[in-house]
Amino acid sequence: MFHKLEHQLLASSVNNMTSSTKSLVSFWSFDGDATDLFNTYNGVLYNKPTFKTGYVGQAIAFTGGNQYVQTPFVNLAYQSFTIEAWVYLTTLAMTDSSIFGECTAKTTGKCLQLVIRNKLLYMDFYGHNTTGRTTLQINTWYHVAFVYDENLQQQSVYLNGTLDGQTTQSIPPYLGTCANVTIGTIQNSVANNYFIGSIDHLSINNRAKSQSEVLSDATLVAYYSFDNGSLLDSGPNRLNGTAVGVRSGATVPGRVNQALLFNSSAAYFQAFGFTSLGISNHAFSISIWIKPIASTSGGTILIVSSTPLTNSGWCLQFLAMSANGILTYNSISSSYIGPSLTQNVWSHIALTYSQMNGLQLYQNGALYASNPLSSYSASTLVNYVTLGNSRSSSGCSGGLTGPFKGYIDEFRVFSRELSQADVSALANP
Repeated sequence: MFHKLEHQLLASSVNNMTSSTKSLVSFWSFDGDATDLFNTYNGVLYNKPTFKTGYVGQAIAFTGGNQYVQTPFVNLAYQSFTIEAWVYLTTLAMTDSSIFGECTAKTTGKCLQLVIRNKLLYMDFYGHNTTGRTTLQINTWYHVAFVYDENLQQQSVYLNGTLDGQTTQSIPPYLGTCANVTIGTIQNSVANNYFIGSIDHLSINNRAKSQSEVLSDATLVAYYSFDNGSLLDSGPNRLNGTAVGVRSGATVPGRVNQALLFNSSAAYFQAFGFTSLGISNHAFSISIWIKPIASTSGGTILIVSSTPLTNSGWCLQFLAMSANGILTYNSISSSYIGPSLTQNVWSHIALTYSQMNGLQLYQNGALYASNPLSSYSASTLVNYVTLGNSRSSSGCSGGLTGPFKGYIDEFRVFSRELSQADVSALANP
């Protein structure tokens, strides 16, 4: 039953990547300022919060008391809504670490408070509230989501895409109609409720997102369909890529719609902003469709690195193809032999990692190999991913330096370990 539910959640999230854009009310990336994506709810900074490296790009950093952002009133009264953000706490000494507030008055239903209270997620309309179950830690990036469903009259809080708390009794809708939004504090509420740490990618949608959508927002790091030559990330983090020397567009058939064709020694695709891949021992999954058209003296399929050129810094060749067409995959300390890849035939490859299950390789939805690996020593930096080329004569951990020649399609990166049911869903589009 559990695997069936996971399969349903993944299929739903895969098929509804862009559904939230239609309901998006505001989005603050905090890449150097507090401008709203739509220039409607632009923020004003109070008491000089700064900007630093975030989960994606930059984040707003609150380093001391009374720093916050204020924006115009956002009308969330008498309706469903979802508010999400990435948060990174540097202290939990305060009773309330306030993420988002809109508090007309300390009156029942009129003070929206989204906070970390006593180290737990907490959603409150003032008198109507729900609390999470998981104790948060400092110096860790968390995805948080606060959902109110007016039809169900229900509050839900999610941590890293997993339901962490939910009301069991009916909760009337939020009633606030005139207060400014505050990020990093809540006005008209308890004293000393400032957030100390960083907040990134804060968004408001005017509907209740489903569990599968929240899971996707929290754990789908990037998704590149490559349709019609697009190098845009269709996932929640907007990690758009660049490419050199590849063929793309309507004349390059993919496994699903269109693909990228790598057929020169200098061809590559690259994107930056992969924070979770830089965290040691953090679970991850890679999903990719490949169709080789030639064997080479070692074809690089996927590299993860701390710099754009792989001859410096931290670098790991996740996937490659040997001269005789054998797929290889790697950890920092070991290399592993995968299946033979047939030329001019599409293969779905998934690589997953968790401390519990180690490194697992799937081909066309079936588990091919499972390798015990209790630790993953990452770069501790925000990483690049590169497809089709090592971009270096010396290579990196994994050893094969030649270019891959063939098609690549439907490339996804996740910050969680996919189950076999998840992988099967991706292998059968």
